[in-house]
Amino acid sequence: MADIIIVDDQDSIRDTLKSAFSDLGHTVNTFATGTQALAAFQEKPADLVISDVRMPEMDGFKLLQAIKNIDPSVKFIMMTAYSSIDDAVAAMKLGALDYISKPFDLIEIETKVKKLFTTSTTPPLKASQSILERYDGHPSRNENMVSVYEIAKKASQNKSNVLIRGDSGTGKELIAKAIHFNGREADGKPFVKVNCAALAEGILESELFGHERGAFTGAMGQRKGKFEIADNGTLFLDEIGDIPLNTQVKLLRVLQEREFERVGGNETISVTVRIITATNKNLEEMISNGTFREDLFYRLNVIPIYLPPLRERPEDIPDLITYFIGKNQEHNPVTITGCSQDLIDTLCSYPWPGNIRELENVIERMVVLSDDPILRKEFLPYEITAKSGGKQVQEAKNSFIDRTSTYEKNLIAQALQKCNFKQVEAARSLKMDRSTLRYKMKKYGLL
Repeated sequence: MADIIIVDDQDSIRDTLKSAFSDLGHTVNTFATGTQALAAFQEKPADLVISDVRMPEMDGFKLLQAIKNIDPSVKFIMMTAYSSIDDAVAAMKLGALDYISKPFDLIEIETKVKKLFTTSTTPPLKASQSILERYDGHPSRNENMVSVYEIAKKASQNKSNVLIRGDSGTGKELIAKAIHFNGREADGKPFVKVNCAALAEGILESELFGHERGAFTGAMGQRKGKFEIADNGTLFLDEIGDIPLNTQVKLLRVLQEREFERVGGNETISVTVRIITATNKNLEEMISNGTFREDLFYRLNVIPIYLPPLRERPEDIPDLITYFIGKNQEHNPVTITGCSQDLIDTLCSYPWPGNIRELENVIERMVVLSDDPILRKEFLPYEITAKSGGKQVQEAKNSFIDRTSTYEKNLIAQALQKCNFKQVEAARSLKMDRSTLRYKMKKYGLL
């Protein structure tokens, strides 16, 4: 059974829900304000929070953000008036799992809560959290990112080579670490990283393969290379597209034969190493230009993983904001309880050329400098507001919620067309009640 917090300023709703869930064996605590509920949650976290949107002192949005900062995994259901469905959709983008329209059907809400604790409501999100939570992993609601996490999870269970591709700042090293440390035999096995772009050709070979004493000027003694150090573990070669052609030949031999000689040495050294590589370059184009070996590419690209840029996954930004606020709270004198909706809309419309790394830096800066418990758009750095207020926003000037509504309308229209406009079948395919479908059809002019 679960610990449940009910938050609503109406006595009758609190009493009704407490009676219903107590009869089902749950432990239930009720509060009239978000402030009271947050204080109770800080003292003793709950498994589920069911909260109204409109309340005095602290509304449901602020409560949701504050609780997610404390425990991102807590389940949260928002209750909303029939005329405020848009608010509920916004709440779901901030981390709420579901919403309930008032006046609600008690059987319906009991069924929703039962499902929360019998099966995972969002299995892909759980899968992504489980693979990355040990290394600052970021859960994702984006379909492409969920696929990435699933591939990474499978890759971690074998020794095949992996090539991770994506723009700078998308989290390629994070995925590489997750693959290694979630492997069957990860305990005690080395994870060794080499940034291929940071080293000149001669130095890179010595770094990878090691050298013997006297191999070159300054080689005062024998030195093991990264391949030896990573033996029985994982060698992560970042920026593999920057490796010189001569070094590519030697790397290819190691991949084929699992053996090499140190620079200036004759002894053949055998290793068992899994190779994970990463790049933000177009390797196929480099192959056409003769700057990257095709045979090496195929050796590295056994399991390909592509990380989409943050601009292609705006639905993840609210969760990432919450995560980074919590990450940077520890040594901050002001407790940040959340951020305003206009700030979220602005961050969701910004193109993020630096991807997740840039978002993390922006949130860290705001948390450190803020004297207000709520982060607001006015606190954003100039470079963010300037770009968010320019051409990008004019081309997609609707708010994040409006764009979410457009997506929802298209999804419903596609389901209706696929089911020959049979509402029962369409509702089943969308995993929603027929009454909810009819409401949304009226809302979007589809009925």
